[in-house]
Amino acid sequence: MVELAVDEFIINWHLSNVDEERQIVESIVRSIKKKCHKLVFDRAYLGKFAEKLSLIEEARKRDTYVLWVLVKRLRALIHDSSKVRICEGRHVIELELIEDQFDRLVAKSALCAEGKEKLLVTTDSDLIGKAKALEKYGVKVLTPHQAEGLLLTS
Repeated sequence: MVELAVDEFIINWHLSNVDEERQIVESIVRSIKKKCHKLVFDRAYLGKFAEKLSLIEEARKRDTYVLWVLVKRLRALIHDSSKVRICEGRHVIELELIEDQFDRLVAKSALCAEGKEKLLVTTDSDLIGKAKALEKYGVKVLTPHQAEGLLLTS
């Protein structure tokens, strides 16, 4: 089993016009649903993530694809206790170096992942740049492409 924290790319890539990005996100979500993998959310980050889904739902009311496929699927996933673990991420000094609140919360989520591999999946250059600092706490920062490959083989 792999526990991973994902930033909001999982929402943004679902809305992308680039087929490859949508396919990677769908592959990651499918792997989480079908295998023993779990998403891990710091309690505060889960609230922000759900809030972002609600904002998209409100803004795109007329787009039934977005509502039924994206928002409903992700909302169902984040409320599935067999696929999501909510925790209180620990605070480490390196978190203060991350300026964006969303990024800080997703890093905090990754810190509370259990198991030998604590994965943080992101497209954010700031978080990717902090990979070395987070590595000393056992957090491995991956791009969505890398995460897809890992989840499909584990």
